[in-house]
Amino acid sequence: MKEFISGHWSHTVDVQDFIQRNYTPYDGDESFLTPPTQRTRELWDEVKVLLEKERQAGGVLDVDASTISDIDAYAPGYIDKDKEVIVGLQTDAPLKRAIMPFGGIRMVKKSLEAYGRKMARRVESYRACPLHLPELDEFAAYALDSAALLSGRPSTFQHGDYSVANMVLDAAFRLGVIDFDRMDYGDPWEEFSRLPWSVACSPAFSRALLRAYFRGEPPDAFWPLLALYVAVNQISSLPWAIPRGGEQVEILRRQARQVRAWYDGPYGLSRPTWYRQDEADEANHIER
Repeated sequence: MKEFISGHWSHTVDVQDFIQRNYTPYDGDESFLTPPTQRTRELWDEVKVLLEKERQAGGVLDVDASTISDIDAYAPGYIDKDKEVIVGLQTDAPLKRAIMPFGGIRMVKKSLEAYGRKMARRVESYRACPLHLPELDEFAAYALDSAALLSGRPSTFQHGDYSVANMVLDAAFRLGVIDFDRMDYGDPWEEFSRLPWSVACSPAFSRALLRAYFRGEPPDAFWPLLALYVAVNQISSLPWAIPRGGEQVEILRRQARQVRAWYDGPYGLSRPTWYRQDEADEANHIER
């Protein structure tokens, strides 16, 4: 029987002390490991497809909003039952999220419903305005037609007014973000609803901002949601601007026209022109 070096763990529960006194380092390589079986590789290939779908969907593939997570709350779930040796998923389907309302069921409902209610409220606020703009009418119609895009979107804390107007650089060129008085809770991609301010300053910066956030090209699912969040932010800005006078209304009018010019055809049905300009510049460079 192995003898262990005694210590503080001998007198009380102290797992860290036991391990530090009694472990033996392994300095070899990975050759002692058994490679994955063909069945495991096939299962992992299926999971990778699902993970890519989850990434394209913005981080949440599916969520059960009506069942509170527990050890026996769900029916059996499998990735591929015939290939599995160790079975059992957190829920009844791969990558389906469960709700864990330890902060209260109302908090869960708020996170699942927040943006749908927020969007409808902003559209109604615009419709009640005494002033309407053609671009904003089109944005409002797009928002209502695109509400289904919100299904299954994740929620997290947001800055609420993330744009170049709230970015500062110090003497060492370190970037900081200020003005958190509009922080909110919702889809992390909604943070780009203020992107028109950044695009107006520098399309190149805006392209780099998106590519840095996504660590590469934004997924296809991002573009219609960007159009939706920008549209809702634009229409909600008019009720704010009107009481502040004609100058603010004119700023909004100019920005609405600029946003509409992002698209050659119907609003929101393609990647914006300022993003595609990078591809055009690259093509011209190759031709030269």
